[in-house]
Amino acid sequence: MAGAAIELLQWLLPLGRVVSPVDALLNAAGAVLAGLLVVAARRSRAVIGGAGRAASPVTPAGHCR
Repeated sequence: MAGAAIELLQWLLPLGRVVSPVDALLNAAGAVLAGLLVVAARRSRAVIGGAGRAASPVTPAGHCR
């Protein structure tokens, strides 16, 4: 979303820059791919790390939070 806003502002404002539609599409595709990788990494971390451990009210030293 932010990439699209930047591309749109570059197109609308008289900055002397040229926005290529192909460049804008490649930027958007890269942002989507990065987002999907982040979601996949977070899901795999939750499965590997165990969600129950994070919900425990006791710290590793045995003290209550």
